[in-house]
Amino acid sequence: NEAVAAANAGIARADLQDRLTYVNAAFLRLWGYERSEEVVGRSPLEFWREPARAAAVVEALLKCGHWTGELTALRRDGSCFEVHLNASLLHDAHGLAYAMVATFIDVTARVQAEAALLASERQLRAIFEAEPECVKLVDREYRLLEINPAGLMLIESPDVESVRGCCTLDLIAPRDRA
Repeated sequence: NEAVAAANAGIARADLQDRLTYVNAAFLRLWGYERSEEVVGRSPLEFWREPARAAAVVEALLKCGHWTGELTALRRDGSCFEVHLNASLLHDAHGLAYAMVATFIDVTARVQAEAALLASERQLRAIFEAEPECVKLVDREYRLLEINPAGLMLIESPDVESVRGCCTLDLIAPRDRA
């Protein structure tokens, strides 16, 4: 099919004996191959960093008929990239499964951005927690959204959950409200 061959997403089909029977040009580009003859006939498990995890995906696919998720792929040159995989079983006119088909989208940039964001959040959380002065985050109505440990000590509260949502003015002793 012309559309499948020209698709931007990698597309592959494998038989139920665990051998690739078709890959499109985008699949070849993603994995760093030039010709389909280099991959057709091989096991799909060879193209993943963790073949045991990929085998579990195939098992789930055979059991449920579909599987969607992310795996780390292994390029021809040995480098890795993150792939969003959407796989389904193909069935004949009698409802019997005869092959598996999957689409692959490179999500490496998104996964790296998420990891960088999480690292940044951990750094900011560490700074927030270690700050010796009271630091609080409030909304437009002065309701408390977040407060650091120094702030909890100041208002003599055991934890954030017990004061989250309270008006910050209510947390200040009347004598200190000037």
